[in-house]
Amino acid sequence: MTKYLVFVVVVFILAGCAPDPRDEAEAYAIQEQANQDAADREQERQQEQDLHQLRRAAWQRFYTVLGIAGSVAVSVSLVGLGIGIAIAAVYSGRAAGRAVEVRANLIPLAETTRQFPLFVQNKGRGLFTAYNPNTGAIIPLHIARREDRQLITASGAVQIAGAIAREARLSNDPAGIAIINPPLVTVECEAK
Repeated sequence: MTKYLVFVVVVFILAGCAPDPRDEAEAYAIQEQANQDAADREQERQQEQDLHQLRRAAWQRFYTVLGIAGSVAVSVSLVGLGIGIAIAAVYSGRAAGRAVEVRANLIPLAETTRQFPLFVQNKGRGLFTAYNPNTGAIIPLHIARREDRQLITASGAVQIAGAIAREARLSNDPAGIAIINPPLVTVECEAK
C-alpha cells in the first residue's frame, strides 16, 4: 500500500504541476491582444501611408496646374511683349521714314547768308538771274520762256519768305514779324 500511497501522492503532485487552464486562457488572451494591437498598428500605418499618397498626389496636381497656368501666363506675356515691340518698331520706322522725307524736302537757310539759298536779280530786258550762294551757281532766266516766268515768280517768293524768316529769328518779337504778309511777286510779259 505504501506503494499505492506514494503513487497517489506522486499523481497529486504531478497533477498540481500541470498547467493551469486559467493561465493558458490569460496567455492566449494576451497573445490575441498583442496580435490585435499589431494588426491595428499596421492598419493605422497603411491608412497614414494612403493618406500621405493622396496628399502628395493632390499637391502634384496643384503644382502641375500651377505650372501650366504660369506657362500660359508667361507665353501670353511674351506674345504681348513681342507684339508691342513689333508695333513700336513699325511706328518707329514710319517716324524715321517721315523724318527723312521731311529733311529731303526741307529748304534750309544758308549758313553763311542766313537766307534761303536762292537770290533772284533783275538784269533788265526780261533777263533775270537766280543765284545760289551755297553752291555759287548762277542760273539765267528769261521772261519770254513760260517755265522761266514760273521759276522767277517762285524764287522771288522764296527769297522774301527767307528774309522774313531771318528777321523773325533775329527779332525779339518773332510773332510780330510772322504776321507780315509778304508781297505777291508776279512777272508780266508783254505779248509780242
